[in-house]
Order: sequence, then C-alpha cells, then structure tokens
Amino acid sequence: MLHGKPSMPDRRQRTFLRKLRATELLHIFLPLMRLRASRSGFWDEATRVLGILEASVQKEGPPNRAKLSCDDAEYLREILTRMSFGSLMTMLLHNLGPSTLVTNARHELETLRQMLPSHA
Repeated sequence: MLHGKPSMPDRRQRTFLRKLRATELLHIFLPLMRLRASRSGFWDEATRVLGILEASVQKEGPPNRAKLSCDDAEYLREILTRMSFGSLMTMLLHNLGPSTLVTNARHELETLRQMLPSHA
C-alpha cells in the first residue's frame, strides 16, 4: 500500500455525492464498507453500525439510478475503494445530512472506534 495523502473524491465527485438521495448514497457506500470491515478483520464489531444503515436501506427500498457516466462511476468507485472504513463512514454521514439515522450511526461509529485498537 502506498503511503502519503489518503485518496479522496475530487470536487466533481463530491458535488455528485451531495446531489444523491440517501438511498443512492447508502447503495454506493454500504457494499464498500462491508468489504472494508471484512478485510480489515472487524466485521463482528462493525455489525451494529452497518445494521443501522442496512435497516434504512430496507425501509427506503431500491434507489433511483444515479446519473453518472461510466468513467466517472468507475473513478469514484476506485477512489472510495481505497478509503478506510472510518473515512467512508464519515463521508457517507456528512452527505446524508442531519437525521436520526445519522445520529445513531455516529454514536455506533464512536463505539466501534473505542473498541478497536486503531482507527478503522
């Protein structure tokens, strides 16, 4: 793994993310967060925070298709794939905006961070 500045979406991707509805954001971020938690060895510890987000997806249903070109979608996914679980969660919660869902997820993320020896 390369050291240095962490991967972050550029301005165009951040603008795109801000325009997405909650269900669209969750459908983009959840699979990546599940993968990161599994690969990083803290799947069991992350189940509560992931469960909060997954319950919201089940309640809201499938998202509308986001309008993003194939190149943009691939680049965004590549950038997000390189981000840590904590960075993905922080970016997701920021883009979701204030809500009970976000408050509950932030609380569980903080609990998760306290349980793990290093930041996820």
